[in-house]
Amino acid sequence: MDRARPYSFEQMAPYPGARTNSTALAAFWIGLLSFFCLFGTGGVVAIVLGALALGEIRRSEPRQDGAGLAKAAIGLGVVQLALLVVFFGGMVAMMYGSASKSGWTSSRAPPSLPAPPYVIPPAPAPSAASPRATLATRSHEQAVGRITLVDLGTDAGPLARALTREFDKARASNGQAIVFVVGPDCSPCNGVGLALRDARLQKALAGVRLVRVDATERAEELELLGIPTDSIPGFALLAAGARPEDYLHGGEWDADIPDNIAPVLIDFVARGHRARRYPWQGLRRPDETAL
Repeated sequence: MDRARPYSFEQMAPYPGARTNSTALAAFWIGLLSFFCLFGTGGVVAIVLGALALGEIRRSEPRQDGAGLAKAAIGLGVVQLALLVVFFGGMVAMMYGSASKSGWTSSRAPPSLPAPPYVIPPAPAPSAASPRATLATRSHEQAVGRITLVDLGTDAGPLARALTREFDKARASNGQAIVFVVGPDCSPCNGVGLALRDARLQKALAGVRLVRVDATERAEELELLGIPTDSIPGFALLAAGARPEDYLHGGEWDADIPDNIAPVLIDFVARGHRARRYPWQGLRRPDETAL
């Protein structure tokens, strides 16, 4: 006697006179009633029983009905679990938002304040026990990539004359001369010096003669030329006559790294119009009194 064609899992049409599978029936009612009692737990039970019912129906002999009920039970269980996930996700989001407002946690960084410039401390009165340091005897010039770094020694003579020579050399090579005002034990000055080889600083100061001058050793001469010395590192863009055409100091950026320094110096050399934290007021008149 030929056996009937096996029942397909995807078949929804029942065999004529087939008995409804009791597991599928129980799974459906549990899945439905658990919306009112044991929400979530009943949904898990409905999913498990629905899966078991589908296996029983597939293997049943004689054939049983109820595949539709089993699938409906699984669907009801999945809906409950999805609603639970949404509910608990919303609760977590509300708790996190409440904690942020009350100050428990905060993902916002505090606003950064401009870094104050390095101010040269007053020099102690010279004494026999602590003699004042002196400039190097010989001037020194070196190429730092595309930048010419010049350190003036005592052989350079008066500062005005030395800066005039540097200005003429820079103009002869279609470049610019900038006075780099530094001081002893000045970490920001050292940070700028270390950053000079960075590609961004090389681009900013390409073709520049950077004349490094110690503000403590040349304070009076710098003051007479109108180059400030109270905040360092300082940069004075030289014009004819060794006078500053423009000036800024390290307070224009925060940390002394190329990312911060380069944009400021690019605008400075190009004579741009970048907004500054400490705008330079220009040369002081001889009869002007500092406030």
